[in-house]
Amino acid sequence: MSFRLSTPALALLGLLSAQILAGAPGGGLTWPEPGPIEISAAEGARYENRTAIAIGSVSIQRDGTSIYADYGEYHLDTREAILIGNVRIYRDGRLTMANRARYNLETGALQADKFDGTQFPFFLSGQQAVSAGKKEPLTLTDASVTTHDSSNPDYQIRARSVVVYPNDRVVYKGVRLYVGKTPIMYLPYFVTSLESREDDGIELAPGQSSTDGVFLLTKYGIPISQSLTLQTVLDYRTERGIAGGLNFFYRPNAPVSRRNPSANPFLGLAGNTDDQPSGPQAGAAGRDPRGLRSTEGARLLTYFLEDQEPDLNRTSIPRLPVSRGRYRIAVENVHFFTDDLYVKLAATKLSDQYMLQDFFRKEFSLDPQPDNVAAFTLRKDDFTLTLIARYQLNNFYDSTERLPELVLDFKRVELAGTGIFYEGETGAAYLKRFFANDRVFRPTYAFSRLDSFHQLTSPQTFFGWLNIVPRVGFRLTYYSETAPNQTVANALGASTYNASQIPTAIAPFAVAGSLWRPVFNTGFESSFKLTRIFNVQSRALGLDRLQHVIEPYTNLTYVQDLNQQTRVPLPADRLQPTTALNPIDFPQFTAIDSIRSATAARFGVRQRFQTKRDALTFNWLELDSFFQRDFRNPYNKTSYSNFFQSIRFRPVPWMSLSFYSQFPMTRAGFTEVNTAVRFMPSSNVEIELGQQFLNNNPYFPNSSLTTYRLYYRIGENWAVGAGGRYEFSDRTLENQTYTIYRDLTSFVGSISAVANNNRGVRDVGFLLTFTLKDLPSFSQSLNYNPGLSNPSPMTQF
Repeated sequence: MSFRLSTPALALLGLLSAQILAGAPGGGLTWPEPGPIEISAAEGARYENRTAIAIGSVSIQRDGTSIYADYGEYHLDTREAILIGNVRIYRDGRLTMANRARYNLETGALQADKFDGTQFPFFLSGQQAVSAGKKEPLTLTDASVTTHDSSNPDYQIRARSVVVYPNDRVVYKGVRLYVGKTPIMYLPYFVTSLESREDDGIELAPGQSSTDGVFLLTKYGIPISQSLTLQTVLDYRTERGIAGGLNFFYRPNAPVSRRNPSANPFLGLAGNTDDQPSGPQAGAAGRDPRGLRSTEGARLLTYFLEDQEPDLNRTSIPRLPVSRGRYRIAVENVHFFTDDLYVKLAATKLSDQYMLQDFFRKEFSLDPQPDNVAAFTLRKDDFTLTLIARYQLNNFYDSTERLPELVLDFKRVELAGTGIFYEGETGAAYLKRFFANDRVFRPTYAFSRLDSFHQLTSPQTFFGWLNIVPRVGFRLTYYSETAPNQTVANALGASTYNASQIPTAIAPFAVAGSLWRPVFNTGFESSFKLTRIFNVQSRALGLDRLQHVIEPYTNLTYVQDLNQQTRVPLPADRLQPTTALNPIDFPQFTAIDSIRSATAARFGVRQRFQTKRDALTFNWLELDSFFQRDFRNPYNKTSYSNFFQSIRFRPVPWMSLSFYSQFPMTRAGFTEVNTAVRFMPSSNVEIELGQQFLNNNPYFPNSSLTTYRLYYRIGENWAVGAGGRYEFSDRTLENQTYTIYRDLTSFVGSISAVANNNRGVRDVGFLLTFTLKDLPSFSQSLNYNPGLSNPSPMTQF
């Protein structure tokens, strides 16, 4: 230990330093790692009973920790510093101030009076502060918390006690919320998270809409333990009445995910509705179990109300009557037994088919028909084994039960260094197809299915530039029951049509017994690249040289259904109506029960214009043009597909353009053009425009929909925004939103007006929003549209 003392104390330097370094007489001193302590004082220092005492502008330094006070003692045996007067402790980028403090330089234990400190993004103060160590909770009494760095904060939370859990949460007891110097709310218990979570804190959503009347939606999260949180939900709508529920959230000790409404960890499973593929794609979405493990956890969501207006309908689509008692109960779980073995569960029970649309509009827009499924997955380097169980809980939805389905999926692997690669999948399932109870008559049917697919590929390069990948495969599928003919199968959805979207009755039919269906497939992919580099420099266009890559490609496929019998498979995994081309490769083509003989060739050219950005290759402009020649197409009777073109242009961070189009090459085709543009002509202006055009599609109505979003900052404190959708085909302004933003120093406040036109039925609403600027993870998107999503969270503290 060394002391740097002022002139009156220099005479003590030699003796004092020698005593501390050697230890007190009668015992040796082993100095704790990682290094020595440096103490300086302005008025004097002395060493008594293994204690260093310093007076006047005391400074204590050790390993990045800096301590300052008017008076200080350092005890060698306990490694504690006792500090009095103007105490300041800097450690780990944080500042602690106090009138008196006892601080352990080895463990980080702290006791302080009249404490002031920081725990980003909060500024904390309290009459007393106690912590058992650097990674232990900090407890404050008679405390005040705010995010406004000011001696007179715009708002603050005063509490009888506050407990700060490092990198986790802040728990308050006896809470009073002040705006300025005025108390506006009292709560006995309250929590805020240092890593924002959907279940922590208070959410208040005031507003008004034609559907709900004046409303106030509230949520209050209460931590039961470090892993379990109880959230109470209490809502009031003048048109609907009182609603509420209890939500439980369980998180094991894992990193906390940032809030992102469009990134629900359960959507990979719950969002997999009956109209999506089954098999490995359903139970093993994504192939990164270690990444998925960060979402491990569970939640139980409940919501109940006695609806005062259950038949209120603000859409132009007629509804069936529903009862006044309405509810939603949802259970979601992701649990890892090991890094390779995990289970995902999603189940939702609804009172009626309109529950989500009326009260959870954002969820309805993302997943209008929630699934009820459990999937156990074993994932290895070369294969994935998935056990799926799906059950129909809501009989007003079409669904296909899988009780159960077991799928073994082999990834593409090379066979003993031969250059030949194998991939395949084998599955067994008991399937039962249900139709919604409000549909016209369609018979329920069930069957067992055993399916096995195997394919070999052998990538080859010729002349040093031509890449060819031939493939050959075989599939054998067993059905315990079948449709008597293709006509019945098509009516049930085996063809492109989705039975749930065809409002026609199907006459009763008798199943035709078992069937073994063999399918042979072969084909090849080919491609080559042409590259040229241009020495172009342009800061305005974001160019640092330009590389142009042209890649022509061809994909030829031949599929032969070897079934020679009249009876055909009953459809469970089937094609769905879409404007896109269906895959022509296996196993990408997942509609197992819709496989029929086909021959097709897809021709295209990919182009990439690449530049250097941040020492990495950046795709400045991407283009893909292709079409398909159908020699045999059981799903579309034309010989040529549309001509497809996609463009992505991202020259600079403040501008982007995406363009997707398809134009008919024959009279039987249709036209689709989708365009999206985003640009910021200045730092105060942001503009987004979109156009979706569809004409003459056999499955979807004609549409010419334009969307827009504008944002303009007026000075430092004010901004305005606007957005909407206009359908040109019937001249309907479907949605319009107007917002005024006001910077309130610590808060950003906004008021929004929303109008929806549902083809003659209008819905108008207003929404008040407050966002803490110092908690960006709590902020709302500038294009927030309360007319489309559930209003939450509006006001958060």
